[in-house]
Amino acid sequence: MFLFFNIWNIYKHFTIKRENIDNIGVDIGNYLCNYFYELGLSITRKNDFYYEQSDQEVVKYLPTHILFINDPLYGKYIEEISKEFKRQQIDEDYLQNKLSFAIWFIEDPKNIIFWNTMKPLINTILDNMFTKGGLNINKIQYPIIHFRCADVPFTKHQHYHLVKYPFYKEALDIITNKSGIQYKKVIILSCNTHFASIKNKEKCGVYINSIVEYLNSIGYEVETQCNSNIDDFAQLFYAPAVISNVSSFSFMSGYFGNGIFISSEHNDENNTEETCNICGDWMLKGHQLKHKFVEDYNDTENVIKQLLL
Repeated sequence: MFLFFNIWNIYKHFTIKRENIDNIGVDIGNYLCNYFYELGLSITRKNDFYYEQSDQEVVKYLPTHILFINDPLYGKYIEEISKEFKRQQIDEDYLQNKLSFAIWFIEDPKNIIFWNTMKPLINTILDNMFTKGGLNINKIQYPIIHFRCADVPFTKHQHYHLVKYPFYKEALDIITNKSGIQYKKVIILSCNTHFASIKNKEKCGVYINSIVEYLNSIGYEVETQCNSNIDDFAQLFYAPAVISNVSSFSFMSGYFGNGIFISSEHNDENNTEETCNICGDWMLKGHQLKHKFVEDYNDTENVIKQLLL
């Protein structure tokens, strides 16, 4: 019996590093956004950083204490970030006027200056977290499209929209130009269980199939996946390229990951002004399908007609 118990523990340890970890009980995108906001806030205050350790798999490996001066792992990053924050006038007052879990949404150019300054540190911390958690994935071969559809778009939240399908072609063309690789296959990561009703799940399936058909029509083979939330997050982080239709999940994984990141515009329903004039070609504008043009997202046939335009 003792021998069986030890063999089982060895097997479990071996497989957890090679198979999907179960869904973890945190909203990963918002959780990490808050975590790195608090880290940035500590840097503006020139204070050591403290954060309560999570009891959830993988994210429990995030550092709970980082020194402001001479941290043995992250000191060189902290020093450079502090200097750049001062140069860019990103201070405690600026950050305290932001929502800690929503600063990922680029509503003004200074948001992205904050994240660009933090990016090398965030990439290193997340890579260390995944390595300790057994999810360091170095063999993702194809670009990944993260398609959020569950409660979205049916609730008509002002920040979350479907994007017209030519967006995906433009994004893939940019990836080809930047990487020098003509990919023939893409992966769609989409899990329709986030606050989704049975009806929403069914309609999301229709939307996913229509994206697959569109990508097939422009010459791409498509593989659809839905794994655990933390495994999908890791795949986005290590992918050669990520295409996002706007979510904290894909921004916190893809923007700070190891590959090319392309997103549709961060713009709310009623805003008609440009939100980020320094976001270069990673934020593609003019592709959102605004809610005001959609009477009912359950009418998938009519919505898809608009998405194909």
